[in-house]
Amino acid sequence: MLGWIKRKVLEQDTNAAKTDLEKYIRILKGMSDEEIGDFLIPATISRTITYKHLLIAGALDLRVLRNAELETVPLRLNRQIRECQKRETFEEAAALMPWLHSVRSINDLELRYLSKEMWAELIRGFPHARSSIGFFQSSNDVNIPNGFLESMYFVPYGLEPKGFNLEQYYSVEENHAPSGYRAKVISALATISNTKIDTQNETQFCIAAATEFVTAVNKSLKVAAKKLDGQKKLTLGIFIFTVSDHLSHVLSEPFESVSTITALNILGDDYAENITLTGELFNDLGRTGGYVQGIGQLFARWINNPTEEDFKELAVLSSLNVGKS
Repeated sequence: MLGWIKRKVLEQDTNAAKTDLEKYIRILKGMSDEEIGDFLIPATISRTITYKHLLIAGALDLRVLRNAELETVPLRLNRQIRECQKRETFEEAAALMPWLHSVRSINDLELRYLSKEMWAELIRGFPHARSSIGFFQSSNDVNIPNGFLESMYFVPYGLEPKGFNLEQYYSVEENHAPSGYRAKVISALATISNTKIDTQNETQFCIAAATEFVTAVNKSLKVAAKKLDGQKKLTLGIFIFTVSDHLSHVLSEPFESVSTITALNILGDDYAENITLTGELFNDLGRTGGYVQGIGQLFARWINNPTEEDFKELAVLSSLNVGKS
């Protein structure tokens, strides 16, 4: 009897979410490409800055196994949207809607085809991202951080519309020289690796840079990351999340994508089941300072002045509980 009741409740939730998403898609279809380009700015701000804490690691990535905490993300987003509406901050509420529908769709297979249709509408704004940023800065008298443009070119993994190719949205004028901080990262990595990072996509750059740095650390310690046992992998995962957090924050890229993909690159695809736990531990350690804060500060110092001494100290911090395989 209880099982039947639970199924009915879940069915009602899915039907309600489907109705909301269909209505949202109709609204997007009525918007011009330029209007959607303008909307992507507050939507990106909500994902990468204002409500980043609600979109925990893995929430917008279909590859990460769902658990109890990830399944509560839609509820928390919905609650935040209602609070924004009560405060009459309707732009904030609207900016959260793509992420609410995306997380719901990742959690519920029945909604996924509609979410792909939603993203087919949202990516119509990608070609207008650069001009939208210029207008937003001039009309609101604010400075957009480096890397923000690339942050707007984001589609949750697993919700990409058919035929979607991110690279097509990078025009010749966007293949500009590296930003000041990006150049510093490239210069620092050159002291420990001969691998060249060749991408104009800032999210991919963050992933490649974090992967290259942690790989160099493991190599210096003769650590075979994919062969570590569970606890040692988890410790290294927290280190990876800390490095990813610094790069994604400074370059205004999606932390959840950078940290998740970097961890999978280094620790292997089977580590996907530990991504959420790693995020929880990283957040807990971040609130208490100490380990995470120390690594972040030292990593930032190393990028600005890549000394061998700081690199060795970072390697020691990464291996406090990692050890050798």
